[in-house]
Amino acid sequence: MASVGKQSYIRLKNEEELEEEIVKREVKKARAWLKFRALAGRRRPRLRVAALRRFLRKRTKFLSKFRVSWRKALKRLRNGQSHMNDLFGGNLLLMQGNLAPFDCGKKPYMAHDIFVAGTDTAAATMIWIMSELIRNPKAMKKAQEEVREIMKGKEMVQEIDLPNLLYLKLVVKEALRLHPPAPLLVPRETTEACMIRGFQIPAKTRVLVNAKSIAMDPTCWENPNEFLPERFLNSSIDYKGQHFEMLPFGVGRRSCPGVNFAMPLVELVLANLLLRFNWELPLGLGIQDLNMEEAIGITMHKRDHLWLRATPFHQ
Repeated sequence: MASVGKQSYIRLKNEEELEEEIVKREVKKARAWLKFRALAGRRRPRLRVAALRRFLRKRTKFLSKFRVSWRKALKRLRNGQSHMNDLFGGNLLLMQGNLAPFDCGKKPYMAHDIFVAGTDTAAATMIWIMSELIRNPKAMKKAQEEVREIMKGKEMVQEIDLPNLLYLKLVVKEALRLHPPAPLLVPRETTEACMIRGFQIPAKTRVLVNAKSIAMDPTCWENPNEFLPERFLNSSIDYKGQHFEMLPFGVGRRSCPGVNFAMPLVELVLANLLLRFNWELPLGLGIQDLNMEEAIGITMHKRDHLWLRATPFHQ
């Protein structure tokens, strides 16, 4: 099989076994959650129903607001008052080639999926970034010094400040290279037979892209197993799907639609964490005690929780 991770995936024999293991892991998580909900329901059924109703009301309210804004944007587009790129999902409409039959009712639910996917990958990425910074004190110090120098006299990093945090962006890129949120992206299916580098792929074949192995290819990267943000200093390689050396979010029209939501969030949270706190492992633990194994799943989370001590930083 093609290697997907350093340790967790190595025991699997082939891609089918890997896919089966991923499904089992996700089902196990779902069963644990359902079991918890069932127990909570038996103990406090009224509280459970009330909480569910509150959640559904909030979700319905959010989706209703999005549906209204989407219809207004679509109306402006039809009247020539805005451009396709200004509209959420504009690429889908371009592919369809016709605005009239597009189902507006589905759009809010697509947005909901994007927000969920964006927050899941953002959370996983944040943990990997902090793990790598703890393992690499020089990178941590350099990132903190940059943020604190640029934000001198300010209490919080705002989104408008992010373009100035150049080293922080290098740190994020390197963490995404080593720990892509979805190591196998999502399955694809060929619409017709094709040939890729001498391999004949029949139509209707499910294809997995091993983004993890691509980003660890020694023919593309020097010292690929090391965390070196400086490797991107004089490089135009980015994570947005235009460079095939690293594809943490896929490529083309089928790339992750939540990337533009997730990555500014990651950079903003990371910058504020580095600005406001000094970070270290709990007492008695060293860098060698930090387990960097990956959990098996659609999204690549760290297998063990990351525990850190935060000390407030006063300028």
